[in-house]
Amino acid sequence: MLASKIALYFMRKKKTWQYYYTIKSLVFEVYKYLYKLKNTITEKRENAGAGFALLKLSFFSLVMPILISLFLYFSQSFFSNFFKGLSFKVDGGGNYGTLLGVVTSISGVFIGLYFSAMVAIAGVIYANTDDKIRRVLINDRLSNFYLRFLSLFTVFGVIQLCLNCLGVATNPLSIVLIFIGSAVAAMSFIPLGKRMFELFDPSRLSLLVMEKVNKSINNVVAGNSLWYEKSFQAHEYKLAKANLLTLVRLTELIGRNQITNGHRFVGVATELVVFLYNYRKLKNKIPTNSIWFEDIYEYEKLYFTPGFKLDVNFATATLASPQSIKNHNWLEKTCFSIIVECLNTNVKNKRYDEINGTMIAIQNYFEQSSLDGDIELSIELLNDVYRVFNDAENIKLLTLGDGGLSKTIGVWEYLSLLPIMLFLSYVRFVEKIDLSAMNDLVESINWFDKRNIYLHKFSRESLKYLEVVKDKIILEKKIEGKVVTSSRQIAEDIINIESLRVQGGIERIINTLTGFYDESFWFVNEINLNEVGHVVFSKRDEFVSKVISNTHDISLISKNNEGYLDGWFNKQLVSKVKMLSVMHGRGNLKINSSMPDYNGYRCYWITNELVNGFIKNDNEIVKLLYPCALKESLSQFLLLYGSEDIVDLAETQKIIFSIPPFANFMFVTGMGIVLAEFFENNEILEIIKNEWTYYLGDDSKKIEFIYGLGLTLDDDTNINMYGLRFNWGRKLYDLLASIPLEYSSSGCSHYAIPEEIYMHPSALVRLYAEKNNMPSYNLWDVFFATFMMTSAYSDKTKFSRNVNTLLSDIEEQEKKYIEYFKSKEMS
Repeated sequence: MLASKIALYFMRKKKTWQYYYTIKSLVFEVYKYLYKLKNTITEKRENAGAGFALLKLSFFSLVMPILISLFLYFSQSFFSNFFKGLSFKVDGGGNYGTLLGVVTSISGVFIGLYFSAMVAIAGVIYANTDDKIRRVLINDRLSNFYLRFLSLFTVFGVIQLCLNCLGVATNPLSIVLIFIGSAVAAMSFIPLGKRMFELFDPSRLSLLVMEKVNKSINNVVAGNSLWYEKSFQAHEYKLAKANLLTLVRLTELIGRNQITNGHRFVGVATELVVFLYNYRKLKNKIPTNSIWFEDIYEYEKLYFTPGFKLDVNFATATLASPQSIKNHNWLEKTCFSIIVECLNTNVKNKRYDEINGTMIAIQNYFEQSSLDGDIELSIELLNDVYRVFNDAENIKLLTLGDGGLSKTIGVWEYLSLLPIMLFLSYVRFVEKIDLSAMNDLVESINWFDKRNIYLHKFSRESLKYLEVVKDKIILEKKIEGKVVTSSRQIAEDIINIESLRVQGGIERIINTLTGFYDESFWFVNEINLNEVGHVVFSKRDEFVSKVISNTHDISLISKNNEGYLDGWFNKQLVSKVKMLSVMHGRGNLKINSSMPDYNGYRCYWITNELVNGFIKNDNEIVKLLYPCALKESLSQFLLLYGSEDIVDLAETQKIIFSIPPFANFMFVTGMGIVLAEFFENNEILEIIKNEWTYYLGDDSKKIEFIYGLGLTLDDDTNINMYGLRFNWGRKLYDLLASIPLEYSSSGCSHYAIPEEIYMHPSALVRLYAEKNNMPSYNLWDVFFATFMMTSAYSDKTKFSRNVNTLLSDIEEQEKKYIEYFKSKEMS
């Protein structure tokens, strides 16, 4: 109670509040001072930290000059006596100080100029780019080393200048070091300065990025430090993935860069091919289950649906949970996308030389990869290239570009050459396979060395098997105390794996070649240049010639691997490729036909030269054609038109003869006649007779047949096919017309046809084009469609009209059929 009264008393006094205010002010000032002191200490500590960080960054450039200076100081007497013995007099006075001042000044100027160039390049080209691209420029190894060298040399000069001012005797060796350092700094500045300004072109940075990816690859290869650690593999994978993403961004930057305008894409594509070549040599030294190979879903598309687990169970007919598999080709596919983007951009810019240069780089990759049997990736890249040129806008750009005929032909020539080079490279790979040495190779494996199986150049398929075997052998050693698995059995298993790999590669490349040479000549439809068609189809002939000329070499394959491939290569690769050659090429078989039809249905006719070529050829592989030629030709035509049912010969011919163009039916018939005579096979001959009886039983069919032949022959083409002798351009005569077909080796019966219908269809097309001011290539489809309608005409006189009437008929049918064939071309 007393305390409250005393407090109340003092609170009523003015002095009390004055004292209170003074005390509060003093406390505030104390806190203010302490706060300032704390901030000052913190700032000093941060500054000191920055100073220590700067000292840490410049430690090498600072410590090394000091160490060198100490060495020169303590070795001064020794080197002074040494140089005196060489009659050199050292002047450590003003001249030496002047030398040091000049050298350090020039080094500082070089540092400033080099940084200015880097800032200019980053500001002009890379200002609005991804930060990763700028980091590639900043972390350039050569630039960083040069700048560190200049800074070291500058500090060294300053230290020597200080020692000289302090009266320390000059070491003669320091003069030599200053001379060498200044010479390196000055002479290096010129090429490095040029190199820095070359970085205005973003494509130059691609080499720096590839070097980083190469470093990551080398780190995960078996035998390098920590290569077996999962975390280390994951780290290197992330680095490589990020660097490849930077490379993709660089490609996009090159495409939109106004300075290069995509001109440097050839360099990028070429360097990528070299990079992939080096990677291919190291890839099989990386374990199959390494985290370097990224994980992907086995049924990726199903996992993006709400009921993905149910979809997976339904698709796999199991109760399986989501599973992931290793994508061993993720790096190649990323690089392929860059190469294809390079090609596509150059097509958009109509850079013909750049297109051809990129195609050469792709061709080099095919040659390198297929020589090791890596055919799948090459075919994938080939299909990507097809998609670029199958783009309607790209076709229009190349066709209507300013490059001229020769450059346009050059582009298609390279395109048609790619599958040829891929096939021949793969043949060379198969030729050099020697599976007989597999036993010795398996015996040399040290199963208890983790890296050993990766050092023997096994394929990825064989490595997967060997990795399982290695774990099995290690387990056997622990349990049984010895290795139970037989090396001979391992070798046989690997031989089977490699044989299946070769067979699969052969089938894959045969299917690719068949698709390319049957369906991929769409670009001829789009170009109003007959020369292009002839150049492209000449590549087909080149393909045939090379295959036939390599027949003897191919026959050696089975000898090297007898018992392993079991003749499969001969039966599958050689017979099918030669069947392809007979159907789609001339080569040195001299099939007399020269003009390609512009629908991609080019058919060649079997002539006496071809038959003589069969009979005279003693090669066993060529003889494999005889028993399977007819069936193979029928199967190929069915595949060409989308039918998957391979039926008996009679049913197959019924399907084929009903599909345009009718020249296909004549080709199969000609092949059957040749085989029937050579093998004296009456069954084949009876089938042909029955089909001809059915086919030529109606007069309108005869007329349709004649025009079908006309579409495949040129004006000056002569055909002599076992009694069928035609001379187009003057008149059609010696027509095989007996019903049923009376075949004999001496010839056939003949009868005359009115001359009004002898006019060659190509002449009609040219007349119609001139009359209507249209490009002639569009009319081939219309012309085919018109003749496909002829079966509707029962009155033979309708086909005896003059040319003008026939042209009118074509014009009437044009609107009906042109949309159909345009939609077919687009599809």
